[in-house]
Amino acid sequence: MQWLINLLPIAVAAPGEWAWEAGSRSAGGAPANASVPVARCCAQSWTASAADGAPQLYLFGGSSDAFIGDFWRLDPARPRDGWRNIPSGGSLVPNSGGNASIPSARSYAVTWTRVRDGSDELWMWGGYGCNSSGDIDGHLLSDMWSWTVGEGEAGFWTQRLQGDAPRPSPRNWANFWSVDGGSTLYVHSGMGGQLTPWGGFAEPFSDMWRFARVPFEKKKLYEERACRGVRRRHAFARVPFERVHGGGLVVAPSALALRWRGRDCGGRRRAQDRGGR
Repeated sequence: MQWLINLLPIAVAAPGEWAWEAGSRSAGGAPANASVPVARCCAQSWTASAADGAPQLYLFGGSSDAFIGDFWRLDPARPRDGWRNIPSGGSLVPNSGGNASIPSARSYAVTWTRVRDGSDELWMWGGYGCNSSGDIDGHLLSDMWSWTVGEGEAGFWTQRLQGDAPRPSPRNWANFWSVDGGSTLYVHSGMGGQLTPWGGFAEPFSDMWRFARVPFEKKKLYEERACRGVRRRHAFARVPFERVHGGGLVVAPSALALRWRGRDCGGRRRAQDRGGR
């Protein structure tokens, strides 16, 4: 049956229109199996190229009614072939704790692609998920991994050391950017600390860190204040305030220009522009 599906014409969308490519178009998605990714949110994703230079789409983990730790690849040139599971890079078992060769199940991790001659690398830091097998409650994570892209489903994870210098506190919903072909990462803001009774995290961050294949370097961009009994970062006039779900950037060789949107500690909508150096 798959050969017949591959003979069907692929819809070509006009500019500014959507076209269905793959997967179920009905609510509820698919059950967990080795052929189709289960429905999920908050997964880690990358675009990268293998040795032949063809771009590939990668998907790791996420969450639904459990933390997910599977790993998938899709060839955008052949979307009707569907997603290909990468069994050596993840686990189909919910709430998997990982091991020395595979990251644990998680969502909301910081991800970026490091462009290299030969094969790209998929990098991942932190997130919210399992710190051991069967961890259904979840924990903020701070480990770092990279996947070296091979042909097809080939490749391998490497757990990366982050040095003995200070590093960012574990956090959820961080905002992040990469420059220099993925060799340098910037992380700003997010939520951390203890879980609140309503399920969120109590500590908003507005710190900024840089990781350039050496230990994280902290940028002193804030001062401490209390906000309704919660320690929070109060931004200076030239520094973005703390936020979650912000984002957007334009990267030039000597500039990092940002357009911020989010909510402050009081729940008010805020927006700021930050030009480059």
